Amino acid sequence: IFSTGNQRLDNKLQGGFKKGSIISVEIEEEVDRFAFVPIFVPLVLNFVSQSYGALVISAWDQNTLAVTRYITPFINKKFLNKYFKIIGKGNQIKKDKKNSEEMPSYIIPGIEDNFTNTFKFWEKEYEELRTRTDGCLVTVDFSFVELQYQNELLDIQKAIINFSSNIRSSNDLLVMVSRPNYKSLEVMKSISDIHLKLLEFNGAVMLAAIKPQFFLYNVQTDQNAGYPRSYLIDSS
Repeated sequence: IFSTGNQRLDNKLQGGFKKGSIISVEIEEEVDRFAFVPIFVPLVLNFVSQSYGALVISAWDQNTLAVTRYITPFINKKFLNKYFKIIGKGNQIKKDKKNSEEMPSYIIPGIEDNFTNTFKFWEKEYEELRTRTDGCLVTVDFSFVELQYQNELLDIQKAIINFSSNIRSSNDLLVMVSRPNYKSLEVMKSISDIHLKLLEFNGAVMLAAIKPQFFLYNVQTDQNAGYPRSYLIDSS
């Protein structure tokens, strides 16, 4: 079992996510994607701090350094360089590099010419990270992948299935994110072991387990640790 980094969520999941699990996360249109950060950050921190690998494939429109600022200050640098990788948009990283003496080795520009080459690159980085550890987390937002490669939707759907199969057989953990009305979401939901949804209800952000249906939480953000983590309140 891999811990989620959140004790209350671990308890609901009987210890955490089972090794080899595929997790799909649906973020409703009314919910800002930042709502996923307090769930995402503790999960990544928990993996890397326990000598497990974490491969984060960030959304193409995000500043890669903005993502890592929630993670890098809270992990030993030795662990960070060995067990953490974040793949970001190449031209964004090049732009950031002008303002930095040297980009960290864990920040990796992605290939952008077509999805087939990009996906091969993801697989290569995953396999390389897998040689360093006996457990690995991979996270990717497929709604932004669809936006980037709108003419390769069938290849994206095939990649979701193939990537899931590979990660499942390696007893690792794959967390995929998408939005309603995206082709990737239906594929993700069909192959995932657990499907979670972040939704808005009366102005509050809620986290619901849709498959299987076994919990509903109100999600509050707790900053007491120095990084955003979720404080989950039971809701009926």
